[in-house]
Amino acid sequence: MKSSLVITAIISLFICIAIVVWKYSNQEKIGFVRTQELVYGFDGTKEVQAKFNTKKLRWQSKYDSLQKDFEKELALYNRRFNDLSEQEIVTYKNKLNSKERLLKQQAESITRNIEIEDAKMMEGVVNQINSFVKSYAETEDYNIILGTTSSGNIMYAKPELDITEVVLKELNTYYIGDSE
Repeated sequence: MKSSLVITAIISLFICIAIVVWKYSNQEKIGFVRTQELVYGFDGTKEVQAKFNTKKLRWQSKYDSLQKDFEKELALYNRRFNDLSEQEIVTYKNKLNSKERLLKQQAESITRNIEIEDAKMMEGVVNQINSFVKSYAETEDYNIILGTTSSGNIMYAKPELDITEVVLKELNTYYIGDSE
């Protein structure tokens, strides 16, 4: 009787160990990244933003040039106003109105271009990051990698699940190696 009790205890112990091993071997590997930090810490984002800022400066320079031309014309008109005939005043006003409309159109065009280019830039960056995170997850056997946002889609996670720094470091290493 005592030996059957010992055997039962040993079998029960093995069953408990097997259950624990099975439970831990089937656990999902989960991590999360702080999305905003990942996007803005990515060297690819910084590079694309620098190029984008150069374009914005060119557009702004064109606009500034048109604005200076308009201001010169307006100053000339104001200086010569008393010496102009009614016909010349009408002609000047039409010319100034035309330049002012062109200036407004240029400002609207710049704003549209900035919005379009910014959207394209961010889409490209996000696609690169998503592709890399997918590859990273597959390589590191993650079942899921979540992304936190300022709107709070992850309310709490243990700090050890935060893989932002590791992913960002490897993403930048991959990017530097890929762009050389």
